[in-house]
Amino acid sequence: MNAAAGTAVRGRAHAIVIGGSIAGLLAARVLSEAFERVTIVDRDELDDAPTPRKGVPQSPQVHAILTRSYEAITELFPGLAEELLAQGASIYDSGTGMAAHLNGCWMLRDRCDLTYIDCTRPLYEAKLRSRTRRLPNVAFVPRATVRTPVCDEAGTVVGVEAEDAATGAISRLEADLVVDASGRATHAPRWLAALGYGAPETEEVRVDLAYVGAMYRRAPSFQARANMYVIYPNPPTSWRGAILQRVEAGQWKLSQWGMFGDSPALDDASFLVFSQTLTSPEITDFLRESERLSEFKRMGVPTNRWHRYDRMQRFPANFFCVGDAVSSVNPIYGQGMTKAAIHAMHLRTLLREGLPTPQVAERMRQGIPALVERQAWMTTVYGDLVFPQAAGRRPADFRFVTWYTRCIGELASTDLAARRAYQAALTLRDGPYALFRPRLFAKALAYAARRRFVPFERRVNAGSMPTVD
Repeated sequence: MNAAAGTAVRGRAHAIVIGGSIAGLLAARVLSEAFERVTIVDRDELDDAPTPRKGVPQSPQVHAILTRSYEAITELFPGLAEELLAQGASIYDSGTGMAAHLNGCWMLRDRCDLTYIDCTRPLYEAKLRSRTRRLPNVAFVPRATVRTPVCDEAGTVVGVEAEDAATGAISRLEADLVVDASGRATHAPRWLAALGYGAPETEEVRVDLAYVGAMYRRAPSFQARANMYVIYPNPPTSWRGAILQRVEAGQWKLSQWGMFGDSPALDDASFLVFSQTLTSPEITDFLRESERLSEFKRMGVPTNRWHRYDRMQRFPANFFCVGDAVSSVNPIYGQGMTKAAIHAMHLRTLLREGLPTPQVAERMRQGIPALVERQAWMTTVYGDLVFPQAAGRRPADFRFVTWYTRCIGELASTDLAARRAYQAALTLRDGPYALFRPRLFAKALAYAARRRFVPFERRVNAGSMPTVD
């Protein structure tokens, strides 16, 4: 426990984190500075091998450590980025290392000062888990499922009941704070209802996303001109996309996706044919001669979902949710691990203020929407709602925001300031309102005027992928 985190604060003897994935590991690392003991409870076996886990079905798909995550792990786990690099991960400036085809055109490639790390999710999680395991006051309880938080008569969470997977035995673990980091599959809404608080309002936008991924060995004939290739759909007429990234061991990971019931099939010929329907041919070029090294893995994400715990009138003390247990948005934008990192760093700030544990929990519950969730919803879900097939409420500002961000996205094909601002907003580095700064706003309005008279191909780079000197 770190003295700077406030060891004198009462009620900081033991914290329990439900879930040992990225959000849970980052939360546990932060809590270890302020609590005498931290326990991570997870239903999987938690060794340090870089292998996919049953409890993380998205693990075989493409993942990227975006800028806010990179900054968080650099601060919380000094040297971790270098460990990943030593294992073959790629660390690069996203403005030069990423080639992104968006809205039917290529984004400009130049330095953006936004650092990314590309590696497989199992490697990243294994490294985080290994570093967390070294903390002297953090313990793991694997192969155990939390059945419910336990409340006292005053409505304060005082622990959890957990079931051992091997024996079925139920045990009670006492705690001063319980953090739910169990991801999209969280049972918190059901737990709250059973405890008498009612279930939270849940906002949903249905997209029926399905993505299929596999590992590849790049063919020498494919000249890699980027660390990551992102081919986004071009709404509303195209809802297929792909991400190709260089990972450890000289291998490449590819995920392709479709929405609204459309998805790639799990065979090489169909996977190649699917790539030929994307808005740019780079993925097809890669697939023609590259060697697949793993089985195809498919995952479906039916909805974007946001549990509005912040709107509940009654809520148990000393309990809150982080990561995808709060909201889970379309994974093609890569914001899940970033949101978890932002939540962890905000928790660290509150703990270092020396607030009582109930206040920390309450401020996390109430503050997360303004902190990042609203931004993630605006930068991803609004994009999904452009498709008429997307089922969900379209906010009052929906038409203006989507029109304006489309202008910025197209402008990012030729204007470096727009490119940097768009990327920073999409990756949660800057708030979405940074896109409305006066100078950029003026550029966007001027560009919008050009849209009325200048053909698309003359306004943007709709041709070949830009190179980097």
